[in-house]
Amino acid sequence: SGEKVDEVFMEDPAICTFSSERVFLAVKDSLLCFDVLKREKMWEFPIETGLDCHFYRRMLASGKERVYVEIQPSSVICINVESGDILWEYIIEEDIDGLTFSKDRLIVETKIRRDRLLNCTLICLDGETGEELWVIGDSSSNATLKEMYDDVLIFRDSNKSYIAVADMNSGALLWKEPYSSWGEFTTLYYDGVFYFDDSREDRLVSVNLGTGEELWSYHYRKADEENKWVHVTFFDEKILLLTYDIYSPWYKFRTERILDNLVLLDKNGSVLWEYTFAKGTRWESSINSYFEMLEGTIFFVWGEGVIEAFDAETGEKLWANQIKGSWIRDLEVVGERVYMTGNDGRFYCLDVVTGEILWFLQAEKYVGDGGTKLRMTRIGDGIIFVATSSGYLYAFFLDVEQMAQEPFFRI
Repeated sequence: SGEKVDEVFMEDPAICTFSSERVFLAVKDSLLCFDVLKREKMWEFPIETGLDCHFYRRMLASGKERVYVEIQPSSVICINVESGDILWEYIIEEDIDGLTFSKDRLIVETKIRRDRLLNCTLICLDGETGEELWVIGDSSSNATLKEMYDDVLIFRDSNKSYIAVADMNSGALLWKEPYSSWGEFTTLYYDGVFYFDDSREDRLVSVNLGTGEELWSYHYRKADEENKWVHVTFFDEKILLLTYDIYSPWYKFRTERILDNLVLLDKNGSVLWEYTFAKGTRWESSINSYFEMLEGTIFFVWGEGVIEAFDAETGEKLWANQIKGSWIRDLEVVGERVYMTGNDGRFYCLDVVTGEILWFLQAEKYVGDGGTKLRMTRIGDGIIFVATSSGYLYAFFLDVEQMAQEPFFRI
């Protein structure tokens, strides 16, 4: 219809999908549900917020005929997907800092400042009933979620200086180590094996979570090198390491990262391939970077809107491109196309083989500085939804024949 779903500017729109027929959008004062096939709004749930509520950071999570939404500062509601009716509400005294859903479990991250210290806890709720199952952290904790899986979660407590792995069903600690002996950001888990960065010895360590036995380690710093930093990602039973240096020039009020190598290991720690970046390749550390493994290609997003593609089997660099904005927010690959959003307000379509920009839609005006925030989500191989900060919801058809007749519609 082209009608805006909300007339108020959304600093950071929240969007998620349910099955192949529903898409949800959280705006300033409402949660809206749209029927994908009928192209119409099914229901709208009004959200009352005070002037001091941080509604821009509203989080969504969905699963099993239910959608969850945080209502700042201290309430979580569970809503029936079909009717929009409230199934249950969970109220706490602390502020809510995020929601994560997995396998009928909803993790609520909370925070509150006590005696100049930040106090954070993790609360696990039954996704169906809203019953509180367990809590990690107390009045002196700063427990923050790092990774969440079906059977375990990884968190760190910076007040008590440790990182730990906990059982998802009971909240019981399975593994705990002093924080000082770990890399600041790197922890992974797969099939009963835990991987972490031992920054004291510049090595990636693999540990059997059940027995605590160290299985293998990989030293990522060469003998003639100074300290190295590492970012680790797990793809299809393989481990991808990015090594880099930190550089803080005295004449700049910022820190830069200087890229070194990409290394792919199998789950036993053997090197499959290694790629070395051109000398002096760097970007400002305040700009986020991430990897995506899609359709046999590793995409590396970094720097000011840079995207590079590598063959996952050989490590060969296939192509590189750069968009207008300063970072890339979301990325999806469908067939021979790469779809992504940037903070320049554009929705891009690239050729997956060459990296060439085939077309883009200026969904939102580019405002500079932090840019314009778009959020993207996908339903199967059929439709991609893009939510804009000014309240539009776009739906893009991915089928070539249907796209030729009607490239997209706007709700």
